[in-house]
Amino acid sequence: MALKLKSLKANLDRENDGEWQEYKEQAWPEAIKLKVRALTYQPYQAALSEELRKAAARVDAGGKVEPDEAARITGELLAKHILLDWENIDEAYSVEAATEALCDISDRKFAAIVTECASRVSRIEANFDGTSAKN
Repeated sequence: MALKLKSLKANLDRENDGEWQEYKEQAWPEAIKLKVRALTYQPYQAALSEELRKAAARVDAGGKVEPDEAARITGELLAKHILLDWENIDEAYSVEAATEALCDISDRKFAAIVTECASRVSRIEANFDGTSAKN
């Protein structure tokens, strides 16, 4: 079977516009739904790189950004660029509510959920045809 090379192309519209993703843990009675862009969204990637560069420049010679600072930076950027909406969460969605939850290092579970859902948006499933590949 041969790989269909074009099947590996990213769906850039989906990655940039966002897509609803469900997330449910086994013990939860209901799933939550998050509308998220892919983590490959260019404005997010550029902002994350720049903010982490600035944070590292502020750090002493050790060059290590503290976990609280990294969580704050990542949380702000996830709220600004990646998380677009939610359903089945007890607070109404707003960028401010998302920022508050995503910047709190003790709420790292929610940040991990957002990140997992955003990673799903850029997943690509390869397709194969029924012929043999020649090298």
